[in-house]
Amino acid sequence: MSLDPELLLIGGCLLNEQALGDVTVTGDDFENAIYANIFDRILERWSKRLGVTQALLAEDFPDHSATIWNSTNAYTDAVRVIENNRAVRERATRRKLREAAARIIEWSNTMPVEDLVDTARREVDDAASMRDQRVTSMLDDAEDVINRHRAGVTLMPSPWRSLNAEITGFGAGRVYVIGARPSVGKSAIASQIAYELAGHGAVIFATMEMDRGEVYSRILAQQAQLPYGQTISAEWAVARERAWMASSRRDIRVLDSGTQTVASIRAATRSVIRETHVAAVIIDYLHLLSTPRSENETTRIADITRGLKQFAMDLQVPVIALSQLNRQGDGRPSLAHLRGSGAIEQDGDVAIFLYKEDDTDGNPIPGDLHLYVAKNRQGPSHQDIRLWWQGEFVRAVERDS
Repeated sequence: MSLDPELLLIGGCLLNEQALGDVTVTGDDFENAIYANIFDRILERWSKRLGVTQALLAEDFPDHSATIWNSTNAYTDAVRVIENNRAVRERATRRKLREAAARIIEWSNTMPVEDLVDTARREVDDAASMRDQRVTSMLDDAEDVINRHRAGVTLMPSPWRSLNAEITGFGAGRVYVIGARPSVGKSAIASQIAYELAGHGAVIFATMEMDRGEVYSRILAQQAQLPYGQTISAEWAVARERAWMASSRRDIRVLDSGTQTVASIRAATRSVIRETHVAAVIIDYLHLLSTPRSENETTRIADITRGLKQFAMDLQVPVIALSQLNRQGDGRPSLAHLRGSGAIEQDGDVAIFLYKEDDTDGNPIPGDLHLYVAKNRQGPSHQDIRLWWQGEFVRAVERDS
């Protein structure tokens, strides 16, 4: 008679506690609820070094002590833990794929196609992701954790060293929100960041504000110091050509459709990841993204920011989202000025606001641009960085450069 691999796995782990280091399933992957609870308790005891024995487990589950004591009776080879782990894992994967398929069929009747494709892919990925998981104790991972801490998290610097001193750089899995009132320079700042990060891999630049030609022209003006949008001489035309040749080596891929969603940008990013390394995703701007639900603005923004955070973590890329600020108010903005501020503050790892100070007559001070770090989950916040705004080149530079 074929014995249940879930029960056999429990028995094998009780006979050979060290084999738990090779286990890649948890109680969530068990079909039998009783076995699932017992196995999760085994994992908890093992992780906390509390001891894993039949006697201890029988005390934890007095109503199922017979199951625990009998679990090792038919188990003669402790090495078979890996085989039974694989059997449990495969059964769980098949079961989760069936459940995912049922949900996808139901959604296919109402969900927009772009969202359906991305959601279906994510459901299948989630169902299969358990294959790569491994249950380990924190004590076993201590050396790796210490080494990574010493090495530091790999972060890509921004174009401004004064900003790097505050946020260190852009890291995978994080969401960066750059907010400003209209016409302050969000898109220009985003173009500079795109060029800088493209030195580390492909950059996806999703814009609903400009076409790709305008994005490339801004980058060209910034890098070649050519007046943006002005007629240029033959001498400068040669300089522009050389700058364009240099700029074109940076892999910046512009998505300039007027209607874009988190799902469509995510799908495009996945496609590029299959070809090459993606350094970052930039979205210009967050509030213009479409959502499948037509509820109130607060709920809509919450759906977008939650989707961006999941996007960043799942694909392990930094997501830099531009955000419009409320027009009301002068001077330095705060988190409260964000449209949909609650959700953006919750899901964003870093929030940076651009603003310009006025002189005593209420006019913007020429060449003045501030980057205010209003939130920084990984470091200091409330830091104000003053840059020099070069309007003719649509760029910001350090004041001492």
